[in-house]
Amino acid sequence: MVEREHALMDHARERGVVCPKALVARSGERFIEEAGRLYSLFEHAPGHQGVQA
Repeated sequence: MVEREHALMDHARERGVVCPKALVARSGERFIEEAGRLYSLFEHAPGHQGVQA
């Protein structure tokens, strides 16, 4: 699922949509798994963080 999310963001970015790029971990993957949870780190995105509902 995470790979698909990153691919969608890459696709959008290639077409001019402003969205952050996932950074690559030392393992070569764009996400890591820790204690059964997946994490991604993204490049800095200018602007303001939205409020979570």
